[in-house]
Amino acid sequence: GCPVMHESSSSSPPSSECPVMQGDNDRINPLNNMPELAASKQPGQKMDLPVDRTISSIPKSPDSNEFWEYPSPQQMYNAMVRKGKIGGSGEVAEDAVESMVQVHNFLNEGCWQEVLEWEKPHTDESHVQPKLLKFMGKPGVLSPRAR
Repeated sequence: GCPVMHESSSSSPPSSECPVMQGDNDRINPLNNMPELAASKQPGQKMDLPVDRTISSIPKSPDSNEFWEYPSPQQMYNAMVRKGKIGGSGEVAEDAVESMVQVHNFLNEGCWQEVLEWEKPHTDESHVQPKLLKFMGKPGVLSPRAR
């Protein structure tokens, strides 16, 4: 199925086409609801982007000592191309991707600190630190703060 939630509107008929370009080999990782992120340069890409990933401070699961990894700038670029945000009529400049990754990582770290603060009463009682089991995007649902 299509990973984008569609809202029907009276002004335009709903599209039967998924707005996210998917290849035949896109397998969705159930932990982050994303296809495997390619780290190779795209055809027609002008800039060389870093391929190194940054390890986050967010622990993965109760059964491991691993931490989530953020996408490299090249992986972010490839994901943006796949979503139609770069190239053609895309709205993201190629030279903005490295900064986007830095902001993405900074915001995620801040959000994780908010989660830890929210969970603190339970953590104090259970002495078990929270871990992020998987990601699940809900682009059509407003967060409590956004409501």
